[in-house]
Amino acid sequence: MTTPILKTREGMPLVDFLEQQAEKQFELIHGERVEKMPTVAGHNEIIDVLYRVTRRYADAHKLGMARMEATFVIPENQDDDTS
Repeated sequence: MTTPILKTREGMPLVDFLEQQAEKQFELIHGERVEKMPTVAGHNEIIDVLYRVTRRYADAHKLGMARMEATFVIPENQDDDTS
């Protein structure tokens, strides 16, 4: 018999995250709050080019969807073996 491994939850509820984002933008990296710097026009141009190239490649190779910057929610059961 094996003992289940307990995982420490990182992050915060999505509602709290979105409310706090309205005050000051930040990311949660390994459970640690990291302030995001405001972007500038050059940054947006680079993101646009990278997005278009990545999307074309993903579409051509049927790899899934490409996205620009967005809030991602990782489900708690992401590591569960459902097979």
